[in-house]
Amino acid sequence: MVALSAQPVFLDAEESVWSRLTVRPLVRVIFRNVYADLEKMEARLTRSESDWTILRPPYLTDKPGTGSYRAAVDANVPGSIARADLARAMLDVLDDASTIKHAVGVAGPRK
Repeated sequence: MVALSAQPVFLDAEESVWSRLTVRPLVRVIFRNVYADLEKMEARLTRSESDWTILRPPYLTDKPGTGSYRAAVDANVPGSIARADLARAMLDVLDDASTIKHAVGVAGPRK
């Protein structure tokens, strides 16, 4: 099973001070109910016996897909990602046993 979450659910030690002190708190205040629900969903999955992978994208765009993306297991990947590339990542992790019972940060390719 692949579940879609969001990057701000996971606090990454590598996150910039600017993001940690300004952007993250602002986003979490505005979307507090959404992130609370995502945290509950992730907690239930982690306690389940199911084979699951959680994808945590950053900001989603409507730009055309590039056909590629960056990914990191149990870490956030900064940037943004086209919805088409996120869909590609979701399909790719279905066949990737190394992501089972892990959260995967995904973002579009570097520019």
